[in-house]
Amino acid sequence: MKERFEPLLFERRLLEKVWGAQRLRGILGFELPNGKPIGESWELSDHPSGESRIRNGRFAGQTLREVMQQFGSEILGDAAPAAGGRFPLLVKFVDTSDRLSVQVHPDDAAAARLGERDGGKNEAWLVVHAEPDARLWVGPAEGKTLADLEAAANAAQVVACLREIRPRAGDVVPIPAGTVHAIGAGLTICEIQQTSDVTYRVYDWDRPASPARPLHRAQSFAVARFDRPASVVRPEVVAHGAGWRRCALPSPGSFSWELFESRVPLDVPLRGRCATAMVLAGEVNFGSGARARPGEAVLLPASMRAARLEPVLGRGFTSVWAVPHS
Repeated sequence: MKERFEPLLFERRLLEKVWGAQRLRGILGFELPNGKPIGESWELSDHPSGESRIRNGRFAGQTLREVMQQFGSEILGDAAPAAGGRFPLLVKFVDTSDRLSVQVHPDDAAAARLGERDGGKNEAWLVVHAEPDARLWVGPAEGKTLADLEAAANAAQVVACLREIRPRAGDVVPIPAGTVHAIGAGLTICEIQQTSDVTYRVYDWDRPASPARPLHRAQSFAVARFDRPASVVRPEVVAHGAGWRRCALPSPGSFSWELFESRVPLDVPLRGRCATAMVLAGEVNFGSGARARPGEAVLLPASMRAARLEPVLGRGFTSVWAVPHS
């Protein structure tokens, strides 16, 4: 007899970072420890660094890892698992009061070549909030080469090598593996990524804490790609109807993702693969008692075949929908 699956909700995992902030409290209504610099909030993860615990239904109290070990094929469907048979996507928020390190992630082939236990890391960002002076640095500045970045010895020289972006709420930034990037202060970002925690630091802004945060320059320059420009786009409406619209978001590879905005119920087929939904605004009923508020992620197992998204009290919602590749 096949296991009956329902949408899965998860307990939140908050991570303190030297560059963290407290905006998740005001923007998304998170409960945060007072005065702690919360830099990341992992909403859905099957990574060893932080395995999400399910909080609803018959699997309540179990980790996603435990359920994947028993029912991975029913959850994934045709989607390819991450290394070790893990769920392939990690969903989180990033919230900054200072710059993150200049960093780069390998692709799957490079991660294997360099002996990493994790696979590669494609990721993509949706800017939820941006202060007026916020900055992103993504990919090469015009005319700059990887050799220029390798020779950079201070913050001004590093910044000059990278494309500087002044982001706005609603901007979408794909970060394919190999893209050198840094997130500046004053940003709250929804991030979807492969289930991998391989990060190579190119430069850490000469922070006092940098002795405890080693650089990985040899690995960085072995995997970095400086032959492609960065792209920053606004969501593109690809379908709409009375009270709803669906927007395409550019894929970095490894997964596809979309943005749904609706004041009416939506029926979304799963097409043989699992999906994750991150609620950004409003409250959504996914059925079987799975109700998600802003900032919460939902895993929709492939065996469900379709999902129905109903706005609670008809107030409307905004949700990011991500599907891993097969």
